[in-house]
Amino acid sequence: MRLRDFESRIALWFVVCLFLSLTPGCGGGGGGGSVTTNPPPPAPTVGSVTGTLTVSNVTLPASISSQTQNNKTEADIVPGEIIVRFKGGVDEDTALTAILNKYKSVGMVNAGPVYPNGPYLLRTNAYQNIKISSSDAKKQTEDVILELKAEPVIKYAEPNGIAKPQMMPNDPASLVGLQWDMSMINLPTAWELTQGSSSVIVAVLDTGIRSHPDLDPNVLSTGYDFVNMDSDPTDPLLPTAEFHGTHVAGTIAAIGNNNSGMAGVAWNVKIMPMRVLGPLGGTDTTIINGMLYAAGLPNSSGQVPPQHANVINMSLGGNGTCSASYQDVINQVTNAGVTIVVAAGNDFQNGNPITWPASCQGVIAVGAVDPIGQKASYSESQPYVFIAAPGGDEGEGIHAGILSTLPVSTAGGPYYKFMQGTSMATPHVSGVIALMLSVTPALTPSEIKNILSSTADPDSINYLSVPNNDIGYGLIDAGKAVASAAGVSTPSVPVPYPWPSLFNFLQITGPMHSINAIVLNTGGATLSLTSATPYVSTPAGGTWLSVSLDSSCSAVAPSSNCPITYNVDPTGLTDGEYVGAAIVTSNGGNFAIPVVFQIGATPSPTITEPVTVQLWNFDTTTLDLTGLVASTTTDASQNYNYAFQSVSPGNYVVVAGVDKNGDGVFGDASNEIFTLEPKGTTVTAGQSSNVDLQIRTELDDITHIN
Repeated sequence: MRLRDFESRIALWFVVCLFLSLTPGCGGGGGGGSVTTNPPPPAPTVGSVTGTLTVSNVTLPASISSQTQNNKTEADIVPGEIIVRFKGGVDEDTALTAILNKYKSVGMVNAGPVYPNGPYLLRTNAYQNIKISSSDAKKQTEDVILELKAEPVIKYAEPNGIAKPQMMPNDPASLVGLQWDMSMINLPTAWELTQGSSSVIVAVLDTGIRSHPDLDPNVLSTGYDFVNMDSDPTDPLLPTAEFHGTHVAGTIAAIGNNNSGMAGVAWNVKIMPMRVLGPLGGTDTTIINGMLYAAGLPNSSGQVPPQHANVINMSLGGNGTCSASYQDVINQVTNAGVTIVVAAGNDFQNGNPITWPASCQGVIAVGAVDPIGQKASYSESQPYVFIAAPGGDEGEGIHAGILSTLPVSTAGGPYYKFMQGTSMATPHVSGVIALMLSVTPALTPSEIKNILSSTADPDSINYLSVPNNDIGYGLIDAGKAVASAAGVSTPSVPVPYPWPSLFNFLQITGPMHSINAIVLNTGGATLSLTSATPYVSTPAGGTWLSVSLDSSCSAVAPSSNCPITYNVDPTGLTDGEYVGAAIVTSNGGNFAIPVVFQIGATPSPTITEPVTVQLWNFDTTTLDLTGLVASTTTDASQNYNYAFQSVSPGNYVVVAGVDKNGDGVFGDASNEIFTLEPKGTTVTAGQSSNVDLQIRTELDDITHIN
């Protein structure tokens, strides 16, 4: 029986009872006098959202995760949306009409092609239907997909998944060793050959990009926002914003050699900003169209850029195998001569699942290594990992992360932030490929892969056999890759290449600690190191570090090396993290090798101040926050419990934090509080939804660099 029929019968029964009040069974017994009847209570029209905030000490990688064609979890699909492609030779109009008629029982309609001449996006009555529970809506979607896959005219049917948010410059961050990642992959050798060409474009498919003075000159105005379907791919100021896209773009193309801030891998190339991820991720259809647009191919926007990208960076992905719709588009994009670089994934410690689009054919999947060259603890280990790059590991200390651009509205900027993840490793590879294309623009995606695999360095990270699941062919070597692309051997000048690029003593106690760094000459002329000066930033002017050059460092032949000795004396230091560097001068340019260590245990994060909790409207199609509904505060006296009452039925996201700089974002300034993973919920009338959140204080990983 349909609900509406049932409600009509209740109303009819009540009316009959009013007129036949003596009738047995109509609420008054078997006879006698008149009977007083009470109307039923009105049905509830609102629900509520309650929950508890708990403090976490987890340091999460900064990539954005998602799902796949065959192994999508319930949280990773858009309920009621199905991507369908018909087999070749089938009359699509006839087949589509037949499918829609056959599946009328689930209200199936055609929402149009995902992109011109592409698969169709079909919707059932589970799409944006708050009368159906989330689990039931997803179950219906999965059941319909199974039926569609059995249709003889259909090539594939799959859910619309959700991907969530991996020459020596004179920039200060480089000179004091904060950019250990750049020297780790031998970029100074590559920079002797090129710092990039303005005719090379890297599309960053991510959360969008916000303005930053160290990045703005290299950001094109030809990008697109496939979340809101407009030409402004600016990352919006929302409480959930991580500025993931701005950080990724800075690694690729932050302005170098300008005596300010930091240097990107390829500081003369251009960035095409693409917003394909909302606060809770991006759908398959959004990301697919972003790839097509970046490659200058027909897409759902009806537009193409005046010049297509040469490289697409996708620091995103999720658990599962590559879907047919993704593979179709990746084939189109690579056949158009565009190289796709993707994050391998950050869930090694959570079962090491297969991820997409890393598992798709034709892409370059990038794993992450830590500052000493070992596979990062979070980085996926899978046969499709092609190459490795620095991704950082903030579990070894904040400065073991990857430094890049961060937009904030607080006075005193510009600002930079340390992050970790395969999201951070991926743009290193995209930047190196941009340098390769700067010296040889005609390189094809397959030629680029051949050069990267033949020049990668497995030895420096102690792998005897490659390719392997951890690092693919090895750590990317920018100097060798760019030289190979240019058809030259080595630059004709001396080039220092320190190893390791960062010393991390972790927790130390006791007397003096000594260790040697090695400086290799990767250039073609004799290298002369003239001085090594200790620089202590924590505490400023501290004397716990001394450094000395070996006598052989005065003349280092090409392909030879010499040692630098570090002496760290922790005597008298109080508990905390300490950061310093050896500033080395040479005839091949000045460089720094940083050193980090911890005295005492790393303090657990604590929160004692009031925390704001916000309830936002949530669009399940775009995965975007569409309006603030309510806000409240909670604190320790309430055990950090919160409640929103009288909430209208609908889809919502709950987020919590403290916004000290007043820009509407939680966690974009030091000591702000933010939500590790904002959560969505569906409110139904008469029901209470429970949403518990993990929050933490922002680490001291945001810095201003003059």
